[in-house]
Amino acid sequence: IINLSRFPTRRFDCILSVSAQSDVAKIRNILLKQANGERLCLQNPLPFLEVQEITDTAVHLQFSVWAMQENYTRMKNIIQEKILNALN
Repeated sequence: IINLSRFPTRRFDCILSVSAQSDVAKIRNILLKQANGERLCLQNPLPFLEVQEITDTAVHLQFSVWAMQENYTRMKNIIQEKILNALN
């Protein structure tokens, strides 16, 4: 059993796969800009991007952001939409 409401904040991990030829630094900047521009995303702890895996054709990334427990679902939906629009 995992008690997700034990702490006042929750982390959302957005998993992304991009082309192996992608500029990960540029993607990091785009994602951080989206999180920094969203008031529901906490700045403490800071959002971060982590490379999970590199394959011949793709780079698998995890972008993590935090929200207050009561804003988690709303933030999760908003940030995913912002990320999709920004990367397109």
